[in-house]
Amino acid sequence: MALTVVFADDNYLVREGIAALLTEIDDVELVDTVADPASLLKAVAEHQPDAVLTDIRIPRRSPPKASVQPNRFDSTI
Repeated sequence: MALTVVFADDNYLVREGIAALLTEIDDVELVDTVADPASLLKAVAEHQPDAVLTDIRIPRRSPPKASVQPNRFDSTI
């Protein structure tokens, strides 16, 4: 079973480039790419991925702060 991943980066070229690389890895299933923290939280709630990869300097909210919020959707996180 593949590792499911959500990837977040505000830079379109970086997001698309890394997404292209991730789709080439056999054991990785990229379930969503997003550009901002609000979309990241929605994607995590919707897909419940095994891993989240994110730009540490994404605007509007720092990913470390955003990363603690998924547990509001799932108490096992």
